[in-house]
Amino acid sequence: MTTVQRFFIAMFVLIAAFIAFVLVFLWLPKATPENLIKVRGTLEDIKTGGENDVVFKLKGDYHTYYINRGLEQGLDIDSLKMHLLQKEIDIYLVKMRFNLISPSHIAKVVSDNKVVYE
Repeated sequence: MTTVQRFFIAMFVLIAAFIAFVLVFLWLPKATPENLIKVRGTLEDIKTGGENDVVFKLKGDYHTYYINRGLEQGLDIDSLKMHLLQKEIDIYLVKMRFNLISPSHIAKVVSDNKVVYE
């Protein structure tokens, strides 16, 4: 195999890996009732993380759920803590089309039958 052939094979592999990464981790479908998963639990902790994300942790659940850029959307961590900590909430997650890991992107949060975030 020549150096040129090796180069083109390497470039093909890198491009394919990049496309796979985008499909698996970055492509977030629009939230619709048909592609949401409901998770119920008692809210143990709320904090900031990532790029202005609001991160939720439920008791007894090893997953971490987040509202993408929630702080930029006007959510206030202190207010959320005051109203939601230690309460049972429903988190609705967007099903990822090609995600091999469990979904964690929050599309909707409901507490006491009231929508807190959508």
